[in-house]
Amino acid sequence: MNLARKLATGAMAVGLTAAGLFTATPADAASGGGCDHETYGMSACISAGGNQVLPDFYITILPNYCTSVRFSLVDVTANKTLWSTGVKCADMHGGPWHINATAGHAYMSELTMYGSDMPITSHSPISYW
Repeated sequence: MNLARKLATGAMAVGLTAAGLFTATPADAASGGGCDHETYGMSACISAGGNQVLPDFYITILPNYCTSVRFSLVDVTANKTLWSTGVKCADMHGGPWHINATAGHAYMSELTMYGSDMPITSHSPISYW
């Protein structure tokens, strides 16, 4: 799919979502969560289910310079990365992964693309437990 068509498709989905005709269905977060606004074709997301956080991501436009991608779950309260994985440079949806949460903690996911240009990082909104 060419870039113009991807952008048009994304704009249409945003318009339909705003009109209430189309809605994404991630798991409900304890409080907060969701996806960030797309950053250079990348979007880090987080939601919750039961006693777990469910980080996932979308890559919708792949720059030619991409050499690797890293996706991580951060415990904001403890200020540490809980989990991280490398993923391929591809137009894709990754996850969700099911990771046990600690009551009273806040979490966010990070998606970082590396390449010949400086790294680009997308951060999800924070999900509070």
